[in-house]
Amino acid sequence: MSAHRGEQHAGFVCDQWDPVDVMDEETSSADIDLGRHWRQALAFRFGGDFHALWGAHAAAAAYAKATDGIVFDGESGEVLPPDKAAAAARDIERDLPSG
Repeated sequence: MSAHRGEQHAGFVCDQWDPVDVMDEETSSADIDLGRHWRQALAFRFGGDFHALWGAHAAAAAYAKATDGIVFDGESGEVLPPDKAAAAARDIERDLPSG
């Protein structure tokens, strides 16, 4: 299913990853606490488009809320609970170019 914001495509790719691999890779290189051992991990990946950035963040926040999960931002190393992930998506949306 294709995600849109108005007429603009909010494209991103979502893949299921092995949570053990994600936790081992991310927590071994830094002092990052993912809260618990997760049974599922989805990767929301996007290119350089700001609409795709927003789409991926909004989808990740919605999935985290629906599953009582978290959003891990691999770039910043931040672990976000669903409410903070949704706030980050709203911040991105606020900065999107109009049209």
